[in-house]
Amino acid sequence: MKCRQPQRRRVRERGRRDGQYGPEDEADEIGSCPREETGADPADQLPTLITGQLCWVQTTLLGVIGREMVAGRKPDEVSRESLDLLDDMEDVPGEKVLKYAVREA
Repeated sequence: MKCRQPQRRRVRERGRRDGQYGPEDEADEIGSCPREETGADPADQLPTLITGQLCWVQTTLLGVIGREMVAGRKPDEVSRESLDLLDDMEDVPGEKVLKYAVREA
């Protein structure tokens, strides 16, 4: 998915102004992309649900990587295991999530 750059920049600047850039800002930033890409109605909650799934993948994967690196694991081992985890995570969301806003090749 491609988002408009101004939206991402606006979210980042808002976070910097008040000194906070938290998960909700990340969700806003990520969430604007599926809504834009599909032209979803503002009342449609599906883009919000898709965003939650994308944020879950990102948060979980980065959390595992961070914990393993802090524990002193070798980066190449963590990288391989993280890719395996990402492959496993792909099986968790349903077809509705995986096929949302897919572009034809």
